[in-house]
Amino acid sequence: MIPYRNIFVAGEGNSFLKADYNQMELRMAAIVSGDTAMIEDFKNEIDVHLRTAQIGFEIAIPDFALKMTRPEYGEYKERFQKERNTAKTVNFGIIYGMTKWGAARRLGVHYDKAQKFIDAFFFIYPDVWREKQKCAKDVAKKGFVESLFGRRRRFPSPDARSGDKAFHFKISGSCADVMRLAMVECYKALNLVKCWPVLTCHDEMVYECLDEYLPIATQIIKEKSEKCVNFSVPLPVELKVCKKYE
Repeated sequence: MIPYRNIFVAGEGNSFLKADYNQMELRMAAIVSGDTAMIEDFKNEIDVHLRTAQIGFEIAIPDFALKMTRPEYGEYKERFQKERNTAKTVNFGIIYGMTKWGAARRLGVHYDKAQKFIDAFFFIYPDVWREKQKCAKDVAKKGFVESLFGRRRRFPSPDARSGDKAFHFKISGSCADVMRLAMVECYKALNLVKCWPVLTCHDEMVYECLDEYLPIATQIIKEKSEKCVNFSVPLPVELKVCKKYE
């Protein structure tokens, strides 16, 4: 695979600042659906992938060890890393409309086992399933679905997969809207700082900055990106400094 990201290199005396929203689409799924359990899990810093693994694989993990700030968390995460990775694949796949057949191919398991993982997610977070069904009904009735900010995707000829696509748009479209708002707020706040946006990729924003301004630019970007909207679930941003975009 060609490392295409490496073609982006910061200028002499500059560095890139990568601002990455942590688990943005899963957090947005909680916001869009209003799922109380999922909202509380994110507020309480629960590892949603480990929780799904706990149910899907029926493994003995005490609930308190799912909290990422607990000292026991690291031990259980390491012990059940394989199961957590499987759950993570399914959790994000659900946002993209992954079926049991798609999950089975990705995971190399039987369809029934793949369905069990999907069922585990919706058992824990049932309002996400209800929101998915609502998106399908909206497409059938109105021919479109809207992001949280009113941006529409139209479905002039709905088919069997339109509901999944609508659900994905509502989540990913809302994420994209938040990123645009964040970049506007950052651009305004960085007016007197030698720092400017370069590109976006998925849930990541990349800025180029003079090295001497890195501390203040990092502070501004993190604050503006996390506070550009006020939702029921926090949208934390992790920042990394690098010379090449990788």
